[in-house]
Formats: sequence, C-alpha cells, structure tokens
Amino acid sequence: MKRIYSLLFFILFFFPGFSQTSIRILDHKSAITIKRLDILNSEYRETNLSVTPDGKYLFFMSDRGGQKWTGEIQKHYKQPAYDGDIWYSKKVDFNWTVPQVLNPPINTSYGEDEPVISPDGHTVYFQSWADKWQDKNKGGPYYKAELNGEKWTNVTGLGDSITYFFKVLMEKNLRVATDGMAISPNGNVFLVAYGKDYDGNMDIFMSKKKINGSWSRLKKLSLNTSSDERSIFIAADGKTIYFASNGYGGFGGLDIFKTTLDDKGNHGEIINIGKPFNTEKDDYGFIITASGDKAYFVRDGDIYSADLTEANKEIKPFGTKTISGKLSNTEGKPIVAEVTLTNESTKNMIAQSVSNSSSGEFSLVSPETVGDFDLKIASAHKFETITKLNFVNENTYEDFDINYVFTNDSMRLSNFSTTITVYFDYDKSLLKEDSKNAIKARLSSYPMSNISNIIISGFTDSDGSVGYNQNLGLKRAQSVSEYLNSLKLNPNKLQSFGKLKPIASNNSDEGKSINRRVDITINYAF
Repeated sequence: MKRIYSLLFFILFFFPGFSQTSIRILDHKSAITIKRLDILNSEYRETNLSVTPDGKYLFFMSDRGGQKWTGEIQKHYKQPAYDGDIWYSKKVDFNWTVPQVLNPPINTSYGEDEPVISPDGHTVYFQSWADKWQDKNKGGPYYKAELNGEKWTNVTGLGDSITYFFKVLMEKNLRVATDGMAISPNGNVFLVAYGKDYDGNMDIFMSKKKINGSWSRLKKLSLNTSSDERSIFIAADGKTIYFASNGYGGFGGLDIFKTTLDDKGNHGEIINIGKPFNTEKDDYGFIITASGDKAYFVRDGDIYSADLTEANKEIKPFGTKTISGKLSNTEGKPIVAEVTLTNESTKNMIAQSVSNSSSGEFSLVSPETVGDFDLKIASAHKFETITKLNFVNENTYEDFDINYVFTNDSMRLSNFSTTITVYFDYDKSLLKEDSKNAIKARLSSYPMSNISNIIISGFTDSDGSVGYNQNLGLKRAQSVSEYLNSLKLNPNKLQSFGKLKPIASNNSDEGKSINRRVDITINYAF
C-alpha cells in the first residue's frame, strides 16, 4: 500500500496536469447551433478573435495576405501562410460584413497578430514584431492604437515590464512564440500565452497596470499545467476568462475551458465548456459578448459562431451593464467628449470612453450591476452634465441607450431608452408578482414624468396556431398594460408578435420558456 501512495505522489507532483483530468464538463441539454462563418474565413488561417461587448465588431488575425505590404508566402503551423494582418468585420442587420484589413501604421510587412478591441471600439491593442520593437521609444512587441474618426492613429507601445520580458528572452537567444493576448475591459490587466515554440507548449502570464500607469512584472498564472495553455480571453465582466488547453483532459486536441481570475491572478474552478464547442480537433480562441448570448471560436484555423440562448448558463460570464449612445449638437453633428461612469458611493471610476469624432458614438461596460452611479459627459468646451443611473438587477445583463444634445451653452440629455423583459407560464397571460416588482423597481430608477412613450410587445412559443398565438401575445401585452395603468402610466403602443420573433429555439422546453415573454420598451425625453 505504501508503494501505491508513493507512486500516486510521484504522478501528482511531477505531472500537475494529470490531477486535473477529472474536472467538470458542462452538459448542454439543448441543441446548440454551431455555424462556420464563411464570410470571415479564407483558405488561410484565421485566429485570435476579439469582440466588442455589444457584439457589433469582431477583430481577428488572418494569414491571407493580399496587401501591398504583404511579403512572400511562408510556412506557419505546418500550413502555407503570408505574414499576419489584423482584420475586422461589423455586424449589420444580424449579419457580418465582408472583413476589412486595418491599414498602416497598424499592419506592416513584419506581421501583426492578437488584436484586442476595447469596449467602446476606439482602442485596439495588438502584437507586432516591427523593426526595433525592443527600443525604449518603441515599447513593443505589444502596442495600442486609437480610432480618430475613421482612422487609426497614435500607435504607442505598452512598454515597461512587458517589453522587458520579451527583450530579456531575445538577449538570452531564446526563441519567443506567443498565441493569444487579452486586455481587461478597464485596460488594467494584460494576459499573454508564451512559449519557446509555436508548435510546443505554452503558459499564460499576467501583468497589471500600476497606479502610475506602468506595467508590473509578468507572472505565470497558477492555472498552467505541464502541457499547453493558450488563446486567452477576458470577458466583459473583467474576471471570467476562457482559454485553450490540452493539459486538463477532455475530448482530444486543444479544448476550451472557463474559469475566473482575482486581482492576484488566482483562479476559480476550471470548467470544460463541453460539446459541441470541444471536439477531438483543436478548439480554441473562444470569445463571448457581454449578454452571453453569442460566442465565437476557432476550430482548426476557421472562425465559428454559436448561439448560446439555450446553452448551460454556467458557460456565460457574470452579468454586466452596457451604456451606449450618441453625442451631437442641435444640427446633428457629432460632439467629442469624455464619458465616465462613477460609483456614487465609493467614488471609484468604473468605466471610461471618449465619443468618436466622426459619429459622436460612445460605449462603455460596467461590471458593477447594482447601486447608484453617475454618468458624466464632459466636452472639450468645458460643458458637462451628470446623469444619475440606478442599477437594481444584480448580476444581470442590461443595455442602456442614452443620447445627448449639445447646445450653445450646455449639454442636455435628449433621450434615453431601456427595455424590461418579463416572462409568462405556459399558455398563460397572468402577470406574475415578481414581474410586477421588477417593473416597479426599474421605473423607480428614473423620473416617470420624463417618459415619452412605452411600447409593449407580447410573444409566445411555437405551440398552437398562428391566430391563437397572436391573441395570446396580445393578452400578455394587455396584462402588462393594465399593471402600468395602475401605476398611472398609459402605454402608447401594444404589439403582438405571437411566435414570429423567438429569441431562443422552440425545440426545447427551456427555449420555449424564454420565448413566452413581453418586452417593455420605455423611452424618456429630457
């Protein structure tokens, strides 16, 4: 017996990945649609994805070349490849557009990779082995660029300990290979997968931004095994991460895993996200929107999408709030201003954005989901306004659309909209008490005197005829309308879509329960 214990100790000590092979695998009881995104893929390799929290922009690296700066074709990961470039696509009417390449000064003939787009879409981080990257004034091989109108400018290296880490390896004549970088939504955490050979094993390292703005020394994370960890992504909540590994068992090749990281780099439970995301092939590069409803990943060099509305909820990150809108003057022209979200109680700044000079659009994400917050808009002309926001639904994703108009002497809130969704029992139109409480709590967050209109839309699952469902959807909308009337509010418009607009598949009980709903869109005017 003593020899058996000794052998077990030897295995656990010298093979740390071995002890992790029994980790939990998520079971997705409903069918999940996986789709290869042909419009984004080419005959070459696509990898290292990044998506804005609102799911409108997707950035990635491609070896397809075809640019005026493209060099000769080479071999990479045993496949023909040109030097890598960073590409992006925009979602229009639920479809991705033909991808476009980022022009110089971002893409060069030296190869660029591992893009990370900020929550507002106005900053892109990326890797480049451009000439003299290790010089102090360059601060490479990781950089960031800013979107000025429609052009990317002001390319600057992250520098500090990040540059030093790779510079030291080069000076020691060690090979340097990376495959995946991540920046937290607040821009304060840097993660990278590094190894001595791209085809070999890698480990994930972390650096944190100090109070003075410099980066701390890179630290190897405790989640690493003696095998391969790469393709790291930080979700919109700033603490849920997804990575690929072959050191924790699974289905074969690289599998996708989920865990959480605290401020010190300690991880929570590591979970295999299961089928159909993981197969016997290499599956990696998993990214997810803030709502948790859409995910994208790479399988053997191609980009795939996944609808997560019916997936096991444990695959999703913690809930967040996204606030987006547009700043303009009375003539409709865009205004540039700084937008900040601050916790009213702690006075801590939660998120920050600058509106785009071409569109006036801004967007930010808050991992804090309950409490009172100040949304401050400060223009270059020293005019500012503060809007009070109250978050009541803890750990729940919600999207707020807020627009402002800049006049000659001030900036005022012009309109603001929010949507409340409530759910119904099978074949019922009775509004539940918890739904009434949720509606009342949201309405108490903002002055009801500023409500310009309310649109109520009723929906059903697919059971029953079209006519029956249209009537049931209308009854559900009417029950919500009656409750709002009791609160001295008069909805302007009631709609019934029946089963025509499902947000989840009707092939499962869970999906049907999500479709039995009423959406209450409340528009404010100020």
